[in-house]
Amino acid sequence: MFLQILPRERKKHEYLEAVKNRYKHLPEVKRIVRHRHLPKPIYKATKQIREITESERRREERRKAHSAPGSIQNKPLRTQRIITEAE
Repeated sequence: MFLQILPRERKKHEYLEAVKNRYKHLPEVKRIVRHRHLPKPIYKATKQIREITESERRREERRKAHSAPGSIQNKPLRTQRIITEAE
């Protein structure tokens, strides 16, 4: 799902970038540029995904702690995420 940027919005973005480049030597502008500006929905979504993965990890640790030794095998997170392998 990719949304097109309107021409007015693109011009605004280009202008803001030009202003940042023009005054990048000033300490106040350096401080602003150093910070990471994300749209609020993206920030909230990443926070929510982080909470979900942390809760899954805690659940697995608790399941391992209260099960018989060796009954649950430890799988790396990378292989857990793989559903099927395509050739």
